Amino acid sequence: MGDVIRSPTASYAVVKPLGRTPTYSVYLVNDGTASDSWYMLKASLDAFGNGRLDREALILKDIQAEVERLRSTEKVGVSEGALRYEKCFPRLRESFLLKEQGSRRVNIIEIPDTDAVGSLVPIEQWRTRERVRIDPKSSAWLLGRLFKVFTLTHPIGIGVGKIDGGNILVNPKKHRAIFFDWTEAHQYEQFVPPEKVGEEIAQAATQVFLALGGNVSTGVLPESDQLPDTRYVDLLREFISGAERDPDKAAQRFYKLVREMWDKEFHPFTTIPM
Repeated sequence: MGDVIRSPTASYAVVKPLGRTPTYSVYLVNDGTASDSWYMLKASLDAFGNGRLDREALILKDIQAEVERLRSTEKVGVSEGALRYEKCFPRLRESFLLKEQGSRRVNIIEIPDTDAVGSLVPIEQWRTRERVRIDPKSSAWLLGRLFKVFTLTHPIGIGVGKIDGGNILVNPKKHRAIFFDWTEAHQYEQFVPPEKVGEEIAQAATQVFLALGGNVSTGVLPESDQLPDTRYVDLLREFISGAERDPDKAAQRFYKLVREMWDKEFHPFTTIPM
């Protein structure tokens, strides 16, 4: 990858490589418009990777169109509703072919409401690298953000596809969580089938359960004074089983319990040594 990547509309300076998957490489780039501007550049490795990044570009465009449609239905000055969705997804800045490098597909990705790439942490990193677990109150906003994604994508026929500990990126300071990679997303004719909805809810709940230091096999969480009874762990177990197959009901049931258990005061992100 060269020092500068030129698209039909802009030039991007490559700051450093961030990682690589079997189908594409990821780089940190900026476009020189501001000292703090930054994006993630995904570049395919081959023709197969081109197809995957093409899919991601189409999916993210459809998601953005739905976010904008929902926003258009809101009353002026209303802060609830679609505006909250804008920070739930990576945003496609542009997608183009890098002809000077074998017509590799490139997607330029923006992460809303995130100051720097270093603010993002894969959910698995706490457990596998830092050897810490999150507390229950931190897990509540985290899983709530993931369920919020499903309430938009599943009704319009988009399944996330890749839901694992490496694809859930969390901004602990700003209480944000997103699915970063949409190259394995599935698009259905109308809505996501109920069994697939249940599977994705289960996968998201499983990753949060693991981040809590839980044992998925036994369904047991570490003891916490934030959990005076078993209602929270019981609901997480139900989600992990795949029994809940409606994204709106999952979100409503989850938030109802969270509001019953804890006050509405802001709870700073908290980790505990394992």
